[in-house]
Amino acid sequence: MSFSLQNLRKSKTLSIALIILLGLVEIIFFSTVVFTILRNSRSKMVEKPELITPSLVEDQPSPSPSVEISKEKSDSINPFCIATHLDDDELSEGELATQIEFLKKSGAGWIRFDFEVLRFKKADEVYDFSYFDTILQKLKSNDIGVIAILPQWGETERNYKRLIDSPEKYSLYVGKLAEYLKSTGMTFMIELGNEPNEEESWPEEGPEGYALYLNKAYDEIKKVDNNIKVISGGIVMWNPRSRNYESFGSETWLKGMYEAGVKSTDNYHPEENKLHFDFFAVHIYSGKDEPVRHLTEIKRLEEIIKGNGDDAKIAITEIGWSTGTDDDPENVSEEQQAIAVEDFYQNITTDPFFKDTVLVSCYYSLVDKDDGDEKEDNWGLLDEDLNPKPAFESFKETSLSKIQM
Repeated sequence: MSFSLQNLRKSKTLSIALIILLGLVEIIFFSTVVFTILRNSRSKMVEKPELITPSLVEDQPSPSPSVEISKEKSDSINPFCIATHLDDDELSEGELATQIEFLKKSGAGWIRFDFEVLRFKKADEVYDFSYFDTILQKLKSNDIGVIAILPQWGETERNYKRLIDSPEKYSLYVGKLAEYLKSTGMTFMIELGNEPNEEESWPEEGPEGYALYLNKAYDEIKKVDNNIKVISGGIVMWNPRSRNYESFGSETWLKGMYEAGVKSTDNYHPEENKLHFDFFAVHIYSGKDEPVRHLTEIKRLEEIIKGNGDDAKIAITEIGWSTGTDDDPENVSEEQQAIAVEDFYQNITTDPFFKDTVLVSCYYSLVDKDDGDEKEDNWGLLDEDLNPKPAFESFKETSLSKIQM
């Protein structure tokens, strides 16, 4: 009996020792597994990045300020723009600073103004763009993008045709300007010409002639940077009660451009003998009785674009109402101007069709030209003394409410 008890005690002791030993083995095994996992994870976290050779760096495209402006991302673009005359060499430094301050307060994401060849050309193939250095630096510091209008080459009043008398010469200037704008680090787009369907701008050429210039210029811009977005020259959509525009009306002009081989594209294809643009621009000016009448015309233009197998969006690069007090029947009061501005931007930013179709809308203009009563001098959101009109508050309240949504 005593012998059996002793053996039993020994057996229990061995069993306990075996259990402890198995437990220690299990702990060591799982510790090893955990250690291995942690070591592998750490090695991945500190893994050295792939080295890029100098030749690969040169092959990679440099970042462009316009990279974010694509059709896929256009919904995120601030659609509020103001067209004005910051290029006016009579502006004092203080006036320039004040206008840019108002632009910032307005909530506008873009400003549109001229880059005229007469200001920059010093000799054949020699251009000096330094005049705009300060202006662009101030705009950039306030996060305001630029829509750069290039000179309308057919406007006889300023003799552009004498200076830029061929598509090749025009594209040379366009390319130099694109290089300059890219070097500033600005967010920008380029609009090729202004109101080319106006008889004064293109006396004889028509959409076929415009296509030659646009095609060459587009190719030159894309050689500088394929991400730079090109806007076709904004065509006028005049109220037929005040102007005879049937010969080159908006639909006639757009159809003529497509017949001349126009295609918009997000991809640069130099081998294609086509004219290209990324966005098709229009100018809308309506009377006080029909402040948004031309929005229906935009729908018809979009149908023409789609009917040609194209997917271009539209840019409204001028829209406005004048508070002139001369006898022009399309003048409006300051209160009517404010209502028209609010109605237009509410329509363009809330209607599903226009939200999807219209990239940006530029109100013309920021400031009245002088204290005269003529229609052409009083489009501004500010008067000639830089005092805000009620329309400025309408623009600001609408833009800021939409941006914050």
